[in-house]
Amino acid sequence: MSHEDEHELRRGLRELADTEGQATGAPPTAAVVAAGRRSRHRRRALTAAAATVVVAAGSVLGVRWTGTAHDRAPTASGTASGVAAPGDTAATSTAAPDGVTSQPRGDGVAPLPPVSGPYPPQPRSKEGEPLDSGPREPVENVRYRYDVSAVCGFRYVAFGGRVWEAEGADHAYSWVTDRAHGFIRLTTDPGTRAPVAVFEPDSPDPDRGTRVYRLRATTPACLADEPRRAYSDAPAATIGPAEPVEGARYAYDWSTVCDKRYLVFGGRLWKAEGAAAPGALECLVDGLPQVAHVRLAAGRVLVTREDVPLSGRFRTYGYRPVDRLDAADRTGCPALPALQRLARRQAADQPAAKPTG
Repeated sequence: MSHEDEHELRRGLRELADTEGQATGAPPTAAVVAAGRRSRHRRRALTAAAATVVVAAGSVLGVRWTGTAHDRAPTASGTASGVAAPGDTAATSTAAPDGVTSQPRGDGVAPLPPVSGPYPPQPRSKEGEPLDSGPREPVENVRYRYDVSAVCGFRYVAFGGRVWEAEGADHAYSWVTDRAHGFIRLTTDPGTRAPVAVFEPDSPDPDRGTRVYRLRATTPACLADEPRRAYSDAPAATIGPAEPVEGARYAYDWSTVCDKRYLVFGGRLWKAEGAAAPGALECLVDGLPQVAHVRLAAGRVLVTREDVPLSGRFRTYGYRPVDRLDAADRTGCPALPALQRLARRQAADQPAAKPTG
């Protein structure tokens, strides 16, 4: 008797013992084995059917986008293994906060590290460089650096492995630039509960250029003409300009360190008004910066954040400048030195280095 037959015999005997009623005699061994095999075949058939349903469900959510080259997982050092294929660049791992390191998983991808300081703001791409594309697998409601290509009239984007489409095309600026700099995030439409990709331009008052992209079932031919793209799982962590314009609204990634009691804006440190920190009652699990907007008004910084993405319902939090820090501030917020360094770098207009692959 083979090992597999022995296994099925034992399974069949256990199932027979669980059967209700009076036993009338020992069944033949072959019958028990056959019964076990039939049970195994039924289990395999159900598993195959379930896999078919999962694949079919995935196919209706939109065409999968692989770009002009095969995907490559980033290594722990931030460079891709193998040689970069034409039309694509190596993926990069998340840029860790000050003093934080991470170990690669079994697939060679460095996981998001625990946060001991703010994530460094990612600079926009320059002319001639690959287009910023965000990660292959974005985290929902996290901003990433993204360049919308002009080849399709800014109508289509390939993000998170899928193709998305906005209403209408705009070819007016395609002869001026090959890209629109900005930020993109994956979120859910509160009305339809369908996934959407939201793009915001990297400019004052981004609402005027915000576009909502929805899943598209087919890939437009024009995307094949896009310039090379670079992928990174680092959040954009944008903190606005070094010299903000009074009253202008800017995209802002709200750092969750120290329960959001402090923030950096306009090259200086600010402290939340009131006794309780804005994030004191929140469950800040992953440490990633939160999507928000910020503006300077009468010597204060006002941060607004939607209760539910795309709902239009906002909460506003006020901050005042910090001139001196006392011992209580430093004790209550271990990340303050990192925030101060970030403020000094912004004041000196020294952006973080762009990840290289």
